Amino acid sequence: MTGPCQWDWAVQSMTDPCQWYWAVHLGLLHNNNDNNNNKPADPANRKVFAPSIMTAVPPPPPRAPPPSSTTSTAEHESEERKFSLSPVERNLSSVGSPPRKESDTINQEELHQRECVFPVDDKSPADATAGVSVAGIGISQLSLQMHKDLLKKKVYKWVMFRIDKHLIRAQQVGMKKSGASYSDFVSMLPCDEARFGVVDVDLINSDGCKLSRIVFVHWAPDTAPAMHKMKSASSAQHFKNLLQGVSVELQASDLDEMGEEGLMSRIRDSMTRR
Repeated sequence: MTGPCQWDWAVQSMTDPCQWYWAVHLGLLHNNNDNNNNKPADPANRKVFAPSIMTAVPPPPPRAPPPSSTTSTAEHESEERKFSLSPVERNLSSVGSPPRKESDTINQEELHQRECVFPVDDKSPADATAGVSVAGIGISQLSLQMHKDLLKKKVYKWVMFRIDKHLIRAQQVGMKKSGASYSDFVSMLPCDEARFGVVDVDLINSDGCKLSRIVFVHWAPDTAPAMHKMKSASSAQHFKNLLQGVSVELQASDLDEMGEEGLMSRIRDSMTRR
């Protein structure tokens, strides 16, 4: 290959950098002057015509820098934890919801009370036929109506009443079909206010027959204000006389006196006296 065309073809065919390397060192490439004069190339005047492909090869992409030492270990653990979570938990963690704790679990007793205990919005006027007590406390129409529903329709397990200024009003009710119990009634009693209540108690007598008794409850804790206890004490008997079907009365100032066993013994004693 002594002609210029032959050398140009040789230059164009060498696309590999390794070929250029060995061609230079083995003296296979000559400058244009040497080729035109048909003389062997002088090693001192050799010129390498690097093709454009040598400069067109893009450099390798830069490697990602390692995580900085300032990143805390907790952040790395939180990132690793995201990949171990389920899709639902991953969505919750992305919005910043705190992890679930044992204290966040729903109390079964509280869940039961939500399903069977309901507040009563009693805004009815005073019953004109009921009159007032010695302390001037009347009774709302809804209070008497709810007691009739408990007695005859067996809709409620219990009804709780409170003194609102100069009127006794229904406050809470336990639904019988939803599984309300006497313990639910006791748990709703406040520790600093007096309350009235009627409870439908089911029991079985000595002959194995199922019976139902209506119990009137007068709750007056020692920590209640003196004026409030005085109003409830002077109105309890008047209120009880207006409630039909009441067979047992229970007065208590402490939760120990509201035990279910003591209540059942009172009911059995009243049945024995009759």
